Amino acid sequence: MVVYATLLRDISVIDLFAGGILPGILLAGALLVTSMILAWKRGYPKQAPTPFKAAIFAFLAALPAMVVPLIILGGILSGLTTITEASGFAAVYAILIGTLVYRSLTLAKIWHSLLVTVRFSGVVFFLLATSAVLGWFVTRSGVARDAASIITTFSDVAFVQLMMVCLLLIIIGTVMDVLPALVVVAPVIVPAMIQLGFDPLHFAILMIVVLNISNVTPPVGMTLMTAARIAQVPYERAIIASLPFYFSFLAVILLLAAFPALSTWIPSLLD
Repeated sequence: MVVYATLLRDISVIDLFAGGILPGILLAGALLVTSMILAWKRGYPKQAPTPFKAAIFAFLAALPAMVVPLIILGGILSGLTTITEASGFAAVYAILIGTLVYRSLTLAKIWHSLLVTVRFSGVVFFLLATSAVLGWFVTRSGVARDAASIITTFSDVAFVQLMMVCLLLIIIGTVMDVLPALVVVAPVIVPAMIQLGFDPLHFAILMIVVLNISNVTPPVGMTLMTAARIAQVPYERAIIASLPFYFSFLAVILLLAAFPALSTWIPSLLD
């Protein structure tokens, strides 16, 4: 979302964060329902109920860590801090609780995290620099206008147009990671969709969700690859096991495309 806001500059990160709340809850709920159905049909064993006292102790132990997203989202959505300030506060707080409360952070781990952050940020800034050139070319060449014309030649129905673009994004996402795909596609597709009359925030949330979903589709599903590595199962087996969850993804995409208020309602409350 930060990269998207940097690329397009017509939507604030605060609106994107707020707009992603309901879609995130929808996606999580759809995946939970699918998991429950699969567990019931396949007869997976049930875990013994957790004692109430153990749940309370686990909650209290996790409470300091759960404050981190509250600092970030609470500070940004309330307007008390900027994105940079909220990130800085959260980072300092995480270091403090990691070293003083949980005592799991060491200087070596902090140094490693800094190195990883610098490497990742370097890649992101390189992509942003490239996207600036691409954005200038798209603006001067009229590619966005031509893209809008191509979309309207297939259908004049707004929902069908959204589904066509979502299909294109899924295809692109199968061979590219989220950030490179966003940098390459957004400067072309977003102006075209806005020119066709779609709400910028609605389409931004839909695009981000679809690209993230495509990141679990083979052959280059980086998220699915990571999950397979964590679970220590072959990637091919993870692909087969993930197939039922694609119905959940499709249902969420259809809902977000059909009902723009799912993406725009919470941001409208902040205005």
